[in-house]
Amino acid sequence: MIARLGLGFCASEMGSIWRTTRALCSPHHSSRIGRLRMSTQELLKVDIINEKQGVGEICMQKSPVNSLDRAMLAGLVDSISRLERDGCRALLITSGVRGIFSAGLNLLDLYDQQKEDLLQYWGMVQEMFLRLYGTSMLTVACITGAAPAAGCLISTSCDYRLMLDQPKTVIGLNESLVGLPVPDWMRMNFCDVVGRRQTDLALQMGLLFPARDALRIGLVDQVADSPEQLREAALQRVAQFLKVPDEGRVPSKRISTEPLLSYLSGRRQKDAELFVTSLSQESVQAVMGKYLEALRNKKA
Repeated sequence: MIARLGLGFCASEMGSIWRTTRALCSPHHSSRIGRLRMSTQELLKVDIINEKQGVGEICMQKSPVNSLDRAMLAGLVDSISRLERDGCRALLITSGVRGIFSAGLNLLDLYDQQKEDLLQYWGMVQEMFLRLYGTSMLTVACITGAAPAAGCLISTSCDYRLMLDQPKTVIGLNESLVGLPVPDWMRMNFCDVVGRRQTDLALQMGLLFPARDALRIGLVDQVADSPEQLREAALQRVAQFLKVPDEGRVPSKRISTEPLLSYLSGRRQKDAELFVTSLSQESVQAVMGKYLEALRNKKA
């Protein structure tokens, strides 16, 4: 099966394309942190699911597609910090929206916005990556639905990735399809996972990979046939990782992540300016405008 082409950004108006169902976060564990509430909408469910081992979970449940708007980005950063302060050694990132892991950045935060607003939003995207990629916790992405664009970024920011093998579950960085080059640090992160040749092909063509293809190129580490099987496999993998003392595992992780963390941290303003310049091109804004209009018409 060849990788698919598709548009990886999402808008809040996507309506009922996908239904929200019960969270994949286990309902049988009590939460020591409880649920985060951003504004009036519940976006994330944050639990410590195994206090003895120190395993936490962030379940994204922002209907309809877990779009990364400002509140969602801030919530992810805050959730990671809370779990770290609580002494967690490992973190599962899951989704409670059927058929979706995260559909990526929120188009409404990118379309027809003032420069300062765009710079601020992109700074929040950078911060989310730095906090997730840079945490000392073992991080495991449980990809139970589509993960295009920034949904893919969340996944590749984690130490281990498991993906549900279902037809509409795809993953990849497909920004080129709306006329945007993938920022260099995102490219570097993706390349660290799959290698240069696969990165060149995938990013130029805006490819989205089904589970088996993602496994073949190393974009994910395991695939599963059901959400239950995926969760069980994720917990088994966490248990194996945590058998390694943090005194050995954490420094080993930092050696791998430090170069990219230092690179982005040292050029955040320049990166933001480059992104906003690319985003503000009339041709790019026109593509986004047409896409938003199509979504509005579909909803109507």
